[in-house]
Amino acid sequence: MPMDFPSVPGTNRRWQWGAVAAAALVLVSAVFLYFFRHSTVPDRPRLAVESQAQILQQMALVQEPPAFVASPAGAGEADRAEEKFQQGMREYSAGSYPEAILRLEEALQVDPENMAATFYLGVCLLMSDQPDKAIAQLSKLATAENSYAHESHWYSAKAYFRKSDLGAARRELEAAVASGGMHAPEARKALEKIDVLR
Repeated sequence: MPMDFPSVPGTNRRWQWGAVAAAALVLVSAVFLYFFRHSTVPDRPRLAVESQAQILQQMALVQEPPAFVASPAGAGEADRAEEKFQQGMREYSAGSYPEAILRLEEALQVDPENMAATFYLGVCLLMSDQPDKAIAQLSKLATAENSYAHESHWYSAKAYFRKSDLGAARRELEAAVASGGMHAPEARKALEKIDVLR
């Protein structure tokens, strides 16, 4: 048999209003937190807080392009060049850039016209923090009409950022935008950041 407690007049009603007040407080707090987090008032611009060195460092970050493994037809010397190129690409895919550099240089000794080997050698040099050598390789492709021209401009800009040469980086980014390749949107954003730095 259930026990009945004597009721105090007005306590049941006070408890109900207390529960309503607590629920209203939780609801108001939730709404406040939502609008506080999703406020349309912009925070201080990030660039105003970062130093020029931090911005350049961020813009110089490189994400390696995916390995593209071409197979040119040929026999003898061309086969030897292809073998060295394939070895270099395996090292590149594994992130072993010093080894990839050696293999790609060997491939280019046999076949100096191999655009893929030239491009990936430039990228490996950049990934190994050798921006001057990277620029020397990438510039061979940036001046010609080939499938690597756009990416050569993009990665050359990254190399110039590593050297803190904003003028040269700007020229390469403008060329990347003009070519309309896959890095064109990123190149536009980088140009805007350069404008803020000046």
